[in-house]
Amino acid sequence: MAKRKHFKKSALFIMLVVLSIAGIIIFKCITDSDALQAFGDLRGRSIQNRDLSGCEVLHIQRFDGLTKWPEPAKLPAGFDPAAIMELGKDPGLGIRELHARGVTGKGVGVAIIDGSLRLDHSEYGDRIAFYREPPGYKKQPIYHASMVVGILAGKTAGVAPEATIHYFGGHLDNADNIPPIIREIIAYNKELPDSDKIRVISISMGCALPNWMEAIAEAAENGITVVTTADLLNELRLSGIQCPLGKDRNDPVSYQVCYFKREQGVQYDPGELCVPIDNRTFADYESADGFIFNPKGGMSEGAPYFAGLVALVYQVNPDLTTTEIFELCQESATPFGLAFIVNPVELIRLAEVTIQRQTLDSYNNSGGLLP
Repeated sequence: MAKRKHFKKSALFIMLVVLSIAGIIIFKCITDSDALQAFGDLRGRSIQNRDLSGCEVLHIQRFDGLTKWPEPAKLPAGFDPAAIMELGKDPGLGIRELHARGVTGKGVGVAIIDGSLRLDHSEYGDRIAFYREPPGYKKQPIYHASMVVGILAGKTAGVAPEATIHYFGGHLDNADNIPPIIREIIAYNKELPDSDKIRVISISMGCALPNWMEAIAEAAENGITVVTTADLLNELRLSGIQCPLGKDRNDPVSYQVCYFKREQGVQYDPGELCVPIDNRTFADYESADGFIFNPKGGMSEGAPYFAGLVALVYQVNPDLTTTEIFELCQESATPFGLAFIVNPVELIRLAEVTIQRQTLDSYNNSGGLLP
């Protein structure tokens, strides 16, 4: 009996020792550079006293302007947080070349449906023409909202940095909430002068149910292209790609499978149209001039990128229909396995060429003769 009690005490002691060792290991993992992967988010954190020179997962950590870093000698070779933050502002694929040519979305109205937005951010605050809070929500800005607006229309990081923003707060956690807001935007748009019309709606969620598709088709009939994370008109579907840090963002050859598809083992469907979603920098919802770098994106980042691209198309050719724009997107795209990567420069060229075709068609339809 005494031996049995002694055995139980010994077993209990061994168990406590094992748990203590496990606790030490877990604690070490939490404080060790190799364990940063368990977090994935360094926003607002101080890691300035750590030696991260051998850290292999630092490049997949989200961070912001408040992250406190170690001295360069204690960071991996070539890892420069400030440079990465700046690099992430570039939408890539020739978008900034278009900006330099004046193709910036100027004069094009874009509507965004999302949660509560920080209104005073330097990236977009001076271009908000209309804002309505989500019904019943506390007026507390959220990460998702500033991210969407920043990627679509941010002054330094957006695809369409001079587009005019009309913001309609909505509950993205319930798909049934969205079609009525789409119709609200259609009605609101009819009251705007022609020079201020909304041409694009960006929604960073998606649904292909009939009530959604009916509202999307109704918007198209009224000159508005709706971009979501699900099926678009003409069965066009968006997907994401990634340009690794250090590679040329303007060269489609640099792009590879995005993180979320890689981690989930999901293949690209034939014909999917891909836009950059990883390694992006956008407006921070917690400060008026801060930024967040996010290495791992999703289609919440993809929808506003594509919506911004559509805004650029409308700037150069406002007479195109939604169907025509999607056809030009597919015609101009670069093959990527079974999928395709958007080619903004070629897309804009085709949109401009289409103006000439439209002019000729109009001339002929009016009874004129070809020269």
